[in-house]
Amino acid sequence: MKVEVKITQSFKKQSKPLLKKYLSLSDVLNLLKHKLIENPKLGKPLGHQTYKIRLAVTNKIKSCIL
Repeated sequence: MKVEVKITQSFKKQSKPLLKKYLSLSDVLNLLKHKLIENPKLGKPLGHQTYKIRLAVTNKIKSCIL
C-alpha cells in the first residue's frame, strides 16, 4: 500500500511561528513524515481513519537581554 503524506496550507500557516520558536521542529516533522510512511496507523486512534500524534520538541530559543 502506497502512503502519501500531504501538508495542508493551514498547517503550514499555523506551524510557521512554531518553526521559528523551536529550531528542531523541522527535523522532528521530517522524521514524523518518514515514520508515517512506514506505519500509517501511528498514534492514538480517534476513529474514521484518524490518529492523534503528539510531538515532544525540546529545542526552545531562549531570549537574552544584552
